[in-house]
Amino acid sequence: MSVRKQLYRNGNENRIMEMHEGGCGPHQIAGVFCDHGIKITATQVKNIISSHHELSSKALPKAVAKAAIKAAQPWTDDALPTFS
Repeated sequence: MSVRKQLYRNGNENRIMEMHEGGCGPHQIAGVFCDHGIKITATQVKNIISSHHELSSKALPKAVAKAAIKAAQPWTDDALPTFS
């Protein structure tokens, strides 16, 4: 994800949280975003609100994510399957 897209995402999450803390509901928040060309559903807004605290409390180390990706691969370049 580009730096610009990360900034947009962070800014939009901040707007969602500000609107939520200001008393707006998920449907209203989604409507405001849709009115401005950002297609997001009330369910997506609810998920952002519900996960915001936990995801803001600690960063997952990049090495952990890379290890999970590697473990999810069926094989590595060093051990490609052979077909007989």
